[in-house]
Amino acid sequence: MTDAAGRLRADGNEIRATFSTIDEAAITRRPPGGWSVWEIAYHLMDMERWFLAKVCEAASGSRAEALTHFVLQWSRLREDVATRLQTIPADRMDVPGLLSGIPGWTPRALLAVMAAHDREHLAQIRAAARGEEGADVPSGLIVHITEADAWERARAAGTYRAESLDTEGFIHCSTPEQAAETADRYFAGRSGLLLLVVDPAQLQPALVYEPATGGAQYPHVYGPLNLDAVRAVLPFSPGPDGRFSLPPEIATLS
Repeated sequence: MTDAAGRLRADGNEIRATFSTIDEAAITRRPPGGWSVWEIAYHLMDMERWFLAKVCEAASGSRAEALTHFVLQWSRLREDVATRLQTIPADRMDVPGLLSGIPGWTPRALLAVMAAHDREHLAQIRAAARGEEGADVPSGLIVHITEADAWERARAAGTYRAESLDTEGFIHCSTPEQAAETADRYFAGRSGLLLLVVDPAQLQPALVYEPATGGAQYPHVYGPLNLDAVRAVLPFSPGPDGRFSLPPEIATLS
């Protein structure tokens, strides 16, 4: 493992050195068939957090020990966020278009989402500490309803984005059991749709189950969907009665 750690450090040093050579004009330049430097930087930051969590799990003797490492690393990130927050000029707090991926948001709106996110999970942690236990969070494959042209754009770009990622900060998904009801509610009468079947274990962005109208927990993907997480792309159109049914092929993917 010493060799592996050394290789990671060497690669990290090389990446940092290469980033230091990038000027402003090159940050958004996209090489043929690749990502821009800006997109790569976001991706590396997301993946390093994911890798860190997995390495902590592998190195720890128990989940309690891993949890201690998780909280330590999260605390360091939160302190960096708080420090950098103080450097945002007051006249930029309500300016839209400053945040990559969510251009409709302002820094103040982002902070409101962060605060609500904190309070929601704090309540859940406290409930768990009190010994409260409810229904398990759904596990297994999740699905996302989209249009054929949106999927073709994703294949060309290398990642899938939904409009909600820009407006709400996440991609709406469903469990397979929720898909037909979701389609009936939001895509009534529309044909030619596709159902992306996603394996959560392969996702690079965060997956969070959050309550929607009525209290049901729905999966939300907080970032562009990496295409290698898509297990299948299935045709999804309503039946003669105008209502949707789950494609039977999904049963073979579970």
